[in-house]
Amino acid sequence: MKAVNILIGLLVGYVFTMILELNYNLILKRTKKHPVIVLKGYHIHHSIYGAIMLPLALILSAPILLGAGAGIITRHTQAEKKFKFIEKEEKVVYKEIC
Repeated sequence: MKAVNILIGLLVGYVFTMILELNYNLILKRTKKHPVIVLKGYHIHHSIYGAIMLPLALILSAPILLGAGAGIITRHTQAEKKFKFIEKEEKVVYKEIC
């Protein structure tokens, strides 16, 4: 049963990230502003949500949360073609994703 919960979580995390990416493009087109989190010169990627979920899932013994965290990280890495959570912000030109 845990394996099924992990797979369901993986699917939920993956789809959640796809929806987040679609909304990114929608916000970018409508507002001409980039909906990214930048703290003190560091770009916080949305894969950080998945990174937070993984240890939380282990603490709470929640396999669906473990799968969701992995799904978020997997989709973010696939979409941006990089495995990053936080990176130094340098004159970056943001563009549409997907």
